[in-house]
Amino acid sequence: MSAGKPCRISDPDGMVAALRGRPAAVVQAHIDLALVAERRRQPARAVSHLTIASQARVRGPASLRARGWYAEALLRRRTNPRSAAAAARRGLRVLDENHAALGASDLRAHSAMHRADLASLGLRVALDAGRPADVFEWSERGRASRFLHRPVRPPDDPELASLLPQLRATASELERARAEGLPTLKLEHRQVELERQIKNRSRLLRATTDGPTDPVRPSELDLGDRVLVQFIEIDGSLLALTLANGRLDLRTVGSVREISDLLERVPFALRHLARRPRPEIRNLLRATAAKLDDLLLPRCDRPLVVVPTGVLHDVPWSTLPSCQGKPVVVSPSATLWHTAANRPARPRTFAVASGPGLPGAEEEAEAVAEIHQTSNPHNATVDDVLKALGTAGTVHLAAHGRLNPDNPLFSALSLHDGPLVVHDVQRLEQVPETVIMAACDVGRSVVVSGNELLGLAATFLERGASRLIASVVPVPDAETKDLMIAVHRRLRDGRSPALALAEAQEELDRPNGFVCVGA
Repeated sequence: MSAGKPCRISDPDGMVAALRGRPAAVVQAHIDLALVAERRRQPARAVSHLTIASQARVRGPASLRARGWYAEALLRRRTNPRSAAAAARRGLRVLDENHAALGASDLRAHSAMHRADLASLGLRVALDAGRPADVFEWSERGRASRFLHRPVRPPDDPELASLLPQLRATASELERARAEGLPTLKLEHRQVELERQIKNRSRLLRATTDGPTDPVRPSELDLGDRVLVQFIEIDGSLLALTLANGRLDLRTVGSVREISDLLERVPFALRHLARRPRPEIRNLLRATAAKLDDLLLPRCDRPLVVVPTGVLHDVPWSTLPSCQGKPVVVSPSATLWHTAANRPARPRTFAVASGPGLPGAEEEAEAVAEIHQTSNPHNATVDDVLKALGTAGTVHLAAHGRLNPDNPLFSALSLHDGPLVVHDVQRLEQVPETVIMAACDVGRSVVVSGNELLGLAATFLERGASRLIASVVPVPDAETKDLMIAVHRRLRDGRSPALALAEAQEELDRPNGFVCVGA
């Protein structure tokens, strides 16, 4: 049963008795029964159930103790909301300390589902009190908690290292078989089995980290002339916190359904314009972008830092009128932006690589390499690219990209010997300061509970990349080449990645889905 949606229960004592021997289920049952009692206006019964459930906070697995702290927070909220927020913080601390030791990023992301109720309760307390600074804190605590940890690298594991090349070889053989019209069933089964073995092996590994950091406070953010807009989703409504000149304001944007309906039109229009630039589709995009702009963003001509939530993670912000020609950085959290913005700069070394199957990729890579006076390895393999990623300060990758929504840790870039997947990036000791991926869809991430993100872009950020340029929608090969050349000319001249992208997009005057993520 969901903690947020109580249901009718005719025999609560019998239900709890049936769950004996399953402590997590018993605690959850008492929480659910308390919520039912609240709905029935039976406060004494609600207090009784929460009191029993809250006892779980003192011992047992982290997830069980966290549910105990959630029950305690619900109990305290009745009489002392600030004390309830303190209990919710304790529950989050329990989860975050356990979360830091998990070696598999999907486990770390999915462990955030236990955080959602705690963060939501804290957020509701802050909203009830009407304190924007507290709303900001709980908004940060409720999003992308993986990025509140210092970069986590799973330990080296020989078995995992041997499985990844086998997956690459199988994927390459499968692609050839499909191209030649040969049977593929055995190869498909082999690929699925290897992915299963890789996932299971990675989940056995433990990571070493210094543990979580506290969310950044608004007063600690050195935005300069930038404006930060942070979005919050609660009870079907979208709220926005705007921080500018040290002032923090909270406003209601509108319903999530309304925003979602508008957002569905944007990738549709961009895909059609990429194939055939019809005037009616361009007009649809302009009208939709103008409406979204009015709803989402403040009226200002200053650079923006956007912290999205839910459906807003995939917005191609450059299509909105007030973002055109202006540096816009998208970040999973204000804390991540703050950390990345204050990370010491690394030497400006460049590396370039391209993958097969894109007519303009090799030409694009050659042009970018010439701009930066560096080499472009022909027929680049995964090992070539991993070496570049582990040594260069900025890496440009022109290749087919694929977001795997069902298995995001196998989202991939296609290289000449097979796919480079998330697990490959996780094993690197170091990632570049700046990553530019001229590939479809790899700027997108799969959003799971707690606004956690999984995918290639999210993994580069988690591992310590300060910024990343990538597309959140499919992009045409020829137009991407022109855009990337324009971006790199500006990078060579000393522009920041966000400014270089904004100026290049304005110069070409063609809508596209590239965004700058990070700082």
